[in-house]
Amino acid sequence: MKINKFKIYVKLVFLGILVGCQEDNSLDPEWPPTGWGEVTVLRNGASWSKINTIGIKVKNQVTLASCNGFVSVQFLRYSKEGYLREILTFDGIAPDELRSHQILSRYKRYNEDYGNGSVYATYGTLEDDGDVSKSSFLFDESRPHFLVITHVDTTNHTISGNFSATFIKRPEFINDDPDTVRFVNGKFSTPITDKSRFL
Repeated sequence: MKINKFKIYVKLVFLGILVGCQEDNSLDPEWPPTGWGEVTVLRNGASWSKINTIGIKVKNQVTLASCNGFVSVQFLRYSKEGYLREILTFDGIAPDELRSHQILSRYKRYNEDYGNGSVYATYGTLEDDGDVSKSSFLFDESRPHFLVITHVDTTNHTISGNFSATFIKRPEFINDDPDTVRFVNGKFSTPITDKSRFL
C-alpha cells in the first residue's frame, strides 16, 4: 500500500522520546529553560545546519518505568517559520557513564529494558505545523555506527559525545525525502533538563 504524505500525528514510538506529543511542535522561545546545546554533523555528506539539541532526563515515566533516570539526546531541525522538520534521537543513555554505546533500532526493541549498555536510535521528518509525519526511518544496524559519551558534568548538568548512524526510509513513505540518511562525524555538547516541553 502506497502512502503519499500519510498524515499521522507524532507518537511516542516515532519520536522515540518517551513522552507524549502536543498539537503544535513549533519552536518555543521559552523552552528549553537551560538553553540549547551545540552540534556539528554531516548529513548525507553535507553539513546539517541550524540544528537545536537538548538532553532530556526522563523521569516519572509510567508506561516504560525502566527508562526513568536515563537521558534522551535530541537533535531538532526547525523551519525558518519555527516548525519542527527533522528529529534525531538517542534514547537510554546512562547519564553517569563515559563509554561507547551500541546503537539499536527502537522499532525492533521498543519494550526492552534500559541499562543494558545499548541506546536506541530514531529519526524522522515532519511537515505542516510539525505535528504530521512526512517520513519514518528505520535505523540500519548493519552500517557502521557508534555513540560515545565523552563528558558528563553532573554539577552543571551537561553531556557531550560523538556519533555516527544510518537510517533507511520505510518503503510505505513515497516522497522527496532521501531513501537513506547517514549521519557521520557527529559531535555534540548539550545541557540536560528534566523539563520536557512535551509533558
